[in-house]
Amino acid sequence: MKKALILIIVLSLTTVALTAAVAGTGSLNVYGKIVAGDITFSVNQILESTSRIDLIDNVDVQPTGNGVTVGSWEFDAVNQGSAAGYTLTYTYDALTEGTTDIAYELLVSDGTTANALASGDTTTFTATTGNYNIDRTVLVRLTSAGAAVAAGAPASSNYNSTIDLELTTP
Repeated sequence: MKKALILIIVLSLTTVALTAAVAGTGSLNVYGKIVAGDITFSVNQILESTSRIDLIDNVDVQPTGNGVTVGSWEFDAVNQGSAAGYTLTYTYDALTEGTTDIAYELLVSDGTTANALASGDTTTFTATTGNYNIDRTVLVRLTSAGAAVAAGAPASSNYNSTIDLELTTP
């Protein structure tokens, strides 16, 4: 008898569930966006004008030295829809004071390897889809010819040069 009663209750509930009427419906919209990709390129001066490099006694600035850090650069791409190539051109002249020119070379380091670059040389990289970041340290050291000129150059705290960095896309 209990089994029959349970069976009748289950059948009744199933019948009520199958005959239930829809009382109403609704829809929700999902709104999304993808912001346009953005890139930033910054060049940071590390060696200030008050911290002049000793061109004679500083072993790091000599032709066989590791170089002296003068700055860095950073490229940051956010939300890139597709990969894009970039070229960075380095342009610079000798350290100059009056009529004395002291040649140096530029070193660009990724933290493990430093590559020597002459004025006008370029480096290239490809920013991948999504987010991409790359940075490099910029150092200088005298060329052999520059060290020879520095050895006989007049004393002065006014030897100056400018390194220009230009980022372009193909």
